[in-house]
Parts: sequence; C-alpha cells; structure tokens
Amino acid sequence: IRDRSPSRGLGDVYKRQLTNRSGQPAGSYTSHIEVVSDGFSETANIGLSVPSRVDVQANTRRIDLGNGDTFNLVLTNQGNTAGQWSLSEEATWLQLGDSEGTLGAGESSSVGVSASAGSLSPGVYTTTLMLTSRDALYEISVAMNFSSGVLKGSSSSLAFGTNRTRFIFSLENTGTASLDWSSSGVPTW
Repeated sequence: IRDRSPSRGLGDVYKRQLTNRSGQPAGSYTSHIEVVSDGFSETANIGLSVPSRVDVQANTRRIDLGNGDTFNLVLTNQGNTAGQWSLSEEATWLQLGDSEGTLGAGESSSVGVSASAGSLSPGVYTTTLMLTSRDALYEISVAMNFSSGVLKGSSSSLAFGTNRTRFIFSLENTGTASLDWSSSGVPTW
C-alpha cells in the first residue's frame, strides 16, 4: 500500500493496493482493508481473481545429439494448476521416451530424447519439437550430427604378375567415427 497525502491542509488521501498474482493458486480471493484516522474509519472490500494457467516449459530450447545419443529433457509446469502437455515431432531419426503427460503446478518430469541414424547418410539433420500445454507453445530445436567411418584401401587392384610374391595392402578409416571391418574372398593360392 502506498500513501499519497497532501503536505498541508485538507485534501484527499489516495491509497493504492498492489497485487502480485505470480505463484498464487487459481481461484477468487476476497478480503478487506480498514483505514483508521483520528477516530474515523473507512473499510474497503478487495477482490482478486487468479485465472488457472498451465505453462509447461523445457529446461532447454536446443538439443544437440550424435547418433545413438540420449538427452534428458526436463519439463516443468510453471503454471498454477495441473495440466496436460504434449511433444510432437516428425523426424524418423528422433525418438521420444514419452510424447504426452500431466504435471501438477510446480512439478517436473524427464523425457528421454534420442537419435538413431538408421540408414541415413552421414550429415547434420535438424528438426523441431513442439511442446504444447493448455496456455503455452514452445519450439525446441534438435540437431543430430551423424558421422560414420569410411573404409579406404590403398589399392583397388592387386596384380602379382609373374615375379611378385608379396603386396602390402593397407586400410584406413577416413571417416569421423569408429568402424568394424572384416575380410573375405582371400584366395588359397
């Protein structure tokens, strides 16, 4: 409450009630205020209405994944009442642990977000997760950097001819990820 009174003489006295709805549970609130001065009193009724709000937010707006990585996305209801949330995405390489749920006011939950390149070619892939609750919509950018191993041989042909009895054939991984390899088709002669 702030007072604004005349500095001298008679005049009006102004009172202003300041309210803060943040963190207040949804509902209607009533009270009164009484002002007493020199044996006189004045009472005013006060009413406050706080609408219900569901605002589920994520702990990040950007997720960077590699092939096979999992990120724990933490969702928190910043609203003042329980409500439902949903996550939607369209990328075939992205998997969600849960795509919907309910959180009470102030509650949090973790959702696993993982990437699997499957048969995709190496590269950077991006998509957008949409986080929706009753009173809010948020976009979360997701990127997957899929790199692979690339096997390169020192030669594509080994010709022994009539005098040669030995060749050195080397293999090199020129990619950015480890790889497993095996050989087959080695002649017995």
